[in-house]
Amino acid sequence: TDVEDAIASRQVVVRPVSRTHVTQRKADHTVESLILDLQKQVLTNRIRVDEAFKDFDKLRSGLISESQFASGLGSLKFQKFTLQPNHIEMLVDWYTATDSYGVKKVSYVRFVNDMESVFTEKGLEKTPLRTVGLRTDILKTETYDLSDAEEARVSALLDKIRTMIRTRRILLKPFFQDFDRANKGIYQTQYTTRARFERVLGYVGISLTANDFTVLCDKYSVRDAGGNTTENIRYNAFCRDVDSLYNESENANSSIAHNATSNMPNVNTFIKPGKSGRISIEEVEEDIQAQCMSKRVRIHEYFRDFDTLRSGNVTKGQFQSAMTIAGLHLDPQEYELLFEKYQSTARPDSIRWLAFADAMDEVFTTKRLEQDPGKSHSNLAGSILNKRAVEAQPTMNEEVAAILKKIRELVQTRGIQLPPFFKDFDRHNHGRISAAQFEQVLARHQFNLTERELHTLVDCYKELRTRSINYRTFVRDIDSTENPYANQNTKTFSSGYGAARQAAPTNLWPLKPSAALDVETIISQIQSKVAKDRIRVREFMLDSDKLRKGYIPRAKFRTGLDMAGIKLEEQQLQILEAQFDNPRVANTVNYMELCDILDSVFGDRGLEKDPTRHTAATQLLGRHPLQSQITPLDDETESAVQTVLGKVQTLIRNRRMHPKPYFQDYDKIRKERVTPTQFGSVLDKMQINLTPKETQLLVAQFVDERGDVDYKLFCSMIDPNPV
Repeated sequence: TDVEDAIASRQVVVRPVSRTHVTQRKADHTVESLILDLQKQVLTNRIRVDEAFKDFDKLRSGLISESQFASGLGSLKFQKFTLQPNHIEMLVDWYTATDSYGVKKVSYVRFVNDMESVFTEKGLEKTPLRTVGLRTDILKTETYDLSDAEEARVSALLDKIRTMIRTRRILLKPFFQDFDRANKGIYQTQYTTRARFERVLGYVGISLTANDFTVLCDKYSVRDAGGNTTENIRYNAFCRDVDSLYNESENANSSIAHNATSNMPNVNTFIKPGKSGRISIEEVEEDIQAQCMSKRVRIHEYFRDFDTLRSGNVTKGQFQSAMTIAGLHLDPQEYELLFEKYQSTARPDSIRWLAFADAMDEVFTTKRLEQDPGKSHSNLAGSILNKRAVEAQPTMNEEVAAILKKIRELVQTRGIQLPPFFKDFDRHNHGRISAAQFEQVLARHQFNLTERELHTLVDCYKELRTRSINYRTFVRDIDSTENPYANQNTKTFSSGYGAARQAAPTNLWPLKPSAALDVETIISQIQSKVAKDRIRVREFMLDSDKLRKGYIPRAKFRTGLDMAGIKLEEQQLQILEAQFDNPRVANTVNYMELCDILDSVFGDRGLEKDPTRHTAATQLLGRHPLQSQITPLDDETESAVQTVLGKVQTLIRNRRMHPKPYFQDYDKIRKERVTPTQFGSVLDKMQINLTPKETQLLVAQFVDERGDVDYKLFCSMIDPNPV
């Protein structure tokens, strides 16, 4: 038609990319290599090729004219890749087809299928179990052959650079990534310009002559569609050839990425690793109870929707559906064990879900206690938690110890803080993440772990009966100073509530037993904690005193203190329990009396009856409620501290320095306290060269109850004219 003739008469103008350094490629482009280059562009830049051609095919015949095909190619936005007219002709000849009227057309559908094959395969709805994945193999960088003399020259240069990299322990890739802007966005070009390539080499101390640099750039330059060199250099290929650490990182991270993506497990899947053979019904029920307790699942609510007549029975399919909706995933073998135990006698095809739900809820409480008030509640929750805590301990061997040593050295060398990265996946602060998330954190830090080493770590820190990883234990084993969360959420189960009481953490609130073994000192320190953190201890105790009798069991007393964040040693707890013991009921504590004493730091009780009464302000409500209560040092240590203070005071006076502003940089809220690490950093910043032992003496002299350093007192002793 006239319209088609008009479209066919259009001339498509394709301008080649401008460049200053051009070298002709030895081999010309073939159609196969051209299609491969286009697939790389489509995969790297995530281009939707079909959208460029559909507008030309109104009837969805799959065929368009040559000019329309060329226009569609021109609308595709490739990154630093330009199609030449001869390339378009090659593609047109390759995808030529004839329509039903004998008119020569281009089958753009075939072209689109070839381009999108890098993402997935067609017809997966017919074979849904087929495994597919991204064709990342085509993204592997390639270098180009030079003449024999140039290849020998490049080989000598690479040997020289490789020796320098290994001797100086330089990691090149991060320097190049700083210049690769696209690598920080949605694209990953992994190349940089010649000028920036030269700057990086100069920055790391690799000096090359102009001729050597030119030959090196010819080897690793990016080629355009015509096979000519451009101004861009493939720095990842260069790093691969000169840096052995880069190769280990790429191999390890590729295996990790494969495990984390293609074999991504369901986070909620409840798997029993390490078990073979038949599982007992007791183990299955214990596992379900543990999940219900950790996830706080009200299992009755999920079965009631399927039992509209409240008969207490559901079908097997409904039982499985309710369990899945509740997030309790079981294996077929485990379902068979449950069906066998809870099968209805009246209706063999039904399951007694009500009996099952009551059995699972025993982890929280015992049913029908109102009929037997004197019945003791079995401590099922404590026994399960204690058993799982013992099972969660990793099994160490020589292989695991070697892997941890390798990671520990990298963590200490690079100054990596591991807990925040794990916390990104642990929104609810459970201390556990999935195996895939654990692998992602390790891949992010490039610890150069092989697939075998990665699986060994996962198996070591994987909790039994679940696939969750206890990352707090892992961080503790890497470096105890890296784990601020290890004891923060440790649950305490006393003898009345749990089977065994774990030792309360002491790093959060370090009460020194030698200085806090009398009632007055313990109460004073608790008042300091309450006043500083504004804790209402009474509210944590009232939950255990439903009838407001004023006393609770000792186990509940300890639980309330633990929930309030007041961590005490076992001996300190016993002193408090003996002081506030309730003589009317055995093994109970008069918590109201203690709470009244603790609340006195905020004000006197009964002021509503006498509003004009004057109340004396407590000392704990001053600017610093946690004033230092330091154990007196011996004479020798005190003399050493005075010597160090004299040394620091002399330096401050000679240099006319004001130390207080340095400390205030770390004290944003002006609490006049810094951590011991920040205290040492300030001394280093002021160039006060002290030995580690001298720094520890100063920290021990000015540390307070929470482990912070009172820099105001320190400054007042060394600076006669504070700012």
